[in-house]
Amino acid sequence: MVSRKIPKPVESLDWVNLFESMGLNVDITNRLMRLLVVHMLADRLLTGAIVVAIRAYGDGEKALKKVAEISFAQRVDLAELCGAVSGDTPSDLRELNRVRNAFAHYKPARGWDFDGVPELGDEAGFRTCASRGVKALQALMTVVMRREAPMGQISERKEQ
Repeated sequence: MVSRKIPKPVESLDWVNLFESMGLNVDITNRLMRLLVVHMLADRLLTGAIVVAIRAYGDGEKALKKVAEISFAQRVDLAELCGAVSGDTPSDLRELNRVRNAFAHYKPARGWDFDGVPELGDEAGFRTCASRGVKALQALMTVVMRREAPMGQISERKEQ
């Protein structure tokens, strides 16, 4: 009979050793977490900006559900095509997504650690990427707010 171990509860994991075994020191972990938060916010605002741009043509709630299902990269393309974003915003969003994908998805060619993601290992690289991400967030927020659609009310606006 094969003995199986029950996974430990998440609270009991030794996170420091786990992170260090992956090559994630305190500085890299801090950068990684900040970039994840910027990407997460961009993801939500990007969806909102698209829905705000297209809601006049149909059901905002249906649009929200459909737009949220497509990939981040496809949403950037759609946002650019429908005029929800312009200028540097699409390229800033693509760069943020490229960096997020580089550390979120394992690629054997890059190796096990995060040396192949300079935006994590290098403070200057991180600052450049984070600045572009924050600039994109500001642009997305401007689009959503300029069109007077708070994120929680995107699907409700059509009915008013």
